[in-house]
Amino acid sequence: MEITTDTTMDSNNSPGYQPDSPDYYPETPDYHPDSPNYQPNSPDYQPDSPSFDLPSRFDNISITDLQEIETNLNQIANEIIESSSLDVLSPAVVKIKKFSVGSKINVILNCNSKLFPKLIDLLNNSDDYPSFQFEIIWILLNVFAGTLEQAEYLVQLNVLPILKRILERTTDENLLIQILWCISNVAAEKSLCKLLFDVGIFHSLLPLLQNMTNSSKELLEQLSGVLCNLIVRGSPGNALSQLALPFLHRFIYCSHNGVVKNGCSGLIGVFKEDNSSDQQIQTYLNDCNPGPRLLALLATSKDPKVVRKSLEAIGSILVRRQQQVQYLLDCTFDHNGSAFGLLDGIRCCLKLPSKDIRKVATWALSNLAVDNTQLLIDSKMMDIVIDHLLLDPAVNVRVEAMWTICNALISKQNSFYFSHKMAHIKTTLTNELSKNEIQKPEHLDLIKFIVNHTYK
Repeated sequence: MEITTDTTMDSNNSPGYQPDSPDYYPETPDYHPDSPNYQPNSPDYQPDSPSFDLPSRFDNISITDLQEIETNLNQIANEIIESSSLDVLSPAVVKIKKFSVGSKINVILNCNSKLFPKLIDLLNNSDDYPSFQFEIIWILLNVFAGTLEQAEYLVQLNVLPILKRILERTTDENLLIQILWCISNVAAEKSLCKLLFDVGIFHSLLPLLQNMTNSSKELLEQLSGVLCNLIVRGSPGNALSQLALPFLHRFIYCSHNGVVKNGCSGLIGVFKEDNSSDQQIQTYLNDCNPGPRLLALLATSKDPKVVRKSLEAIGSILVRRQQQVQYLLDCTFDHNGSAFGLLDGIRCCLKLPSKDIRKVATWALSNLAVDNTQLLIDSKMMDIVIDHLLLDPAVNVRVEAMWTICNALISKQNSFYFSHKMAHIKTTLTNELSKNEIQKPEHLDLIKFIVNHTYK
């Protein structure tokens, strides 16, 4: 339809809240073939949605305003459905946007079945008015941040190809950021993420990624967030993961913490077995050498979330083949005039107050213990596991310490060391059982396996 107007709009707005991405748990790698019929859980991992602030005309919305909009909602919807004048459409769309928060989204979706088809039609036919498109996409963004059922409703209205088309053609940065944010919310839903690949969103991102040198912080955060969610939730496979790697690598060198976190999260997704081959990962490690940067983040970042993400990325390499593990063991970076290596980084993380970081660090040790038990013994890291981590205040850290011991026992390296430590380990684990803090059957089986283990 043709939109008539005598005015232009200011597009300098952003949503008043940032919807959270759903939880994501990385898959646990296969362990030693002789291990018990259970596997250690990888550390819980929740990617953070990109967040940023743009000036908004609607920072403060009174209850009275919301009540007035709700009272007149059907009238406002009819104005949008029946009008072709931007003078009428613009204030009506803004009112819907202001109302599209939380539980009110369902009210809007149910007020008139013609409203959202009309909004999407307006979005598709108002390229000359990017600020107007911005307001409509804001509404869509809030709906996509709602329930899966609400998001599926919009997808069924064929909005994804329209978002893709505008993404490819717009030169308005605020509109571009808003579209990326919207797509990122879609990508955060695993069942919907596949549809983004089907309409070609991934390839539409490539020109933006290739020309991101002068991009603003806000645009970089959204670009990195979309790419991260596509990789993590979409499991795109080898070919697309290979295309994503150079951009993810650039993200981890960014000066903005949010972009670094997204870059590390994306790498974690790429390192999953079903997303990349060993040869692809080895080529990336050899050609790009991300290890020193990831270690530097452990040593120098003041942001606990960055530390955790970089540590998880390191752990995701450690669950692969020994060649990749050895790459990390050989990596160092110059920290205050001294060589800082993998075990130095893990040791630093074990001293941090964050129980989540200590858990991930201990998980990394459990992966190292599969084939490098002697290294952990020689570096005194196994002593730390037995004497301190088994007694950590956080139960999840203690469980990861048990997995480290389990994998070390299965490796059958240095039976002399463990023969002298087993009495202490068994006493500690017997006391653990008396606390009744560990309830999961697989963790109780883990304790039983260690306690009943004997060296011949």
